[in-house]
Amino acid sequence: MQVKNIPSTFTSLKEYMQSFTLPLIDETRADLASALEGMKHAPATQATSLKRLCSNQHIFSIAVKTADPNSPQRDQVYVPKDADMLMLTDGKPRHISELGRNGKPLLLGSVLKTDGEDGTVVRLSRRPDEGPLFAVFLINMTTYNRILNALDVQAASCRNTIIIEKVLNPKFGPKNNMLSSQTYLYSLDGDLAGLQKFELNDSQLEAVHDCVSAVQLDSTSVRLIWGPPGTGKTKTISALLWSMLVKKHRTLTCAPTNTAVVEVASRVLGLLENSSGGGSGGTSAL
Repeated sequence: MQVKNIPSTFTSLKEYMQSFTLPLIDETRADLASALEGMKHAPATQATSLKRLCSNQHIFSIAVKTADPNSPQRDQVYVPKDADMLMLTDGKPRHISELGRNGKPLLLGSVLKTDGEDGTVVRLSRRPDEGPLFAVFLINMTTYNRILNALDVQAASCRNTIIIEKVLNPKFGPKNNMLSSQTYLYSLDGDLAGLQKFELNDSQLEAVHDCVSAVQLDSTSVRLIWGPPGTGKTKTISALLWSMLVKKHRTLTCAPTNTAVVEVASRVLGLLENSSGGGSGGTSAL
């Protein structure tokens, strides 16, 4: 599979969505390969029963041996979860070289559900062999599936794509680029004078003022703050959120992980405490 570089610009929503599909598949493949390499340390358990549920598909109900709750190694016993990718083998392998010794392809499975009338239901890549089987956990597909669903062009066309379309087709002009360096430097004398305490560089300072000023316009707009790792994007976002609080704007902040949300919130709290002289004003503001 040849994965092309994702372009910097796109001609349509369809091209934008499809540009990320193959890289996502390749990333999933790489994570699966990494899981196979490290399967020695993966949770595993013995399959106690395997019952076919569909005559024309390899869909089975599987029951597995549960862990002893008092065992110190109970965390190493695999408990299937929805959207898990697992591997069934005749014994827990210690190295990837042990796989495929019988000349047959790997027996992979995808957990369809775990709480139905049929118990844990899996779709297998082929018909399983007779004899004892072990289920070895590889990866969970929940995040990959969500991203893939988000990249579905037909589904996306039914959603509100205004933000995406504005990013794909930016229109630079007087209405979208109203701030000059003199404007944002002058506005430091107003409500945002406290930004000087945060030691922002010129680029970060301009980004904050540009975003704050855009909020005050009647038209909707999109601002993209980008840069390599370590260039102060989180610091800039935190200063921007502080500025929104000072301007009494309510702001919805989203991040891809809970850790990222906590990081941004902690930074904003730190800025609030710094601007209030170390008091509790920052906590009460949030």
